[in-house]
Amino acid sequence: MRVGIDLDGVVFDFHAAYEELYEIWFGRELAAKGRDSWDWILDLSHFKSYAELMTWFSRAGGWDLCGYVPGA
Repeated sequence: MRVGIDLDGVVFDFHAAYEELYEIWFGRELAAKGRDSWDWILDLSHFKSYAELMTWFSRAGGWDLCGYVPGA
C-alpha cells in the first residue's frame, strides 16, 4: 500500500517560498490576481509544466525556503 501526504499548504508554505524565489530569480512578482484556478502557478509564471517548475524549484533551493504553516 502507498500513502500520499499533502504537505504544501498543510505543514509548510510552498507558495510563499515559490513566490519569493521566483521574484529573486526572474525579477518579477507573481500577480495576486489570477490565483483562482488550479493551475494559477503555471498561468502566472513562464513555466510550461509542473515538472519544469518543480525541477527549477528543487535546484534553486526552494525547499529550504519553505516556512511552516502556523500551528502545523
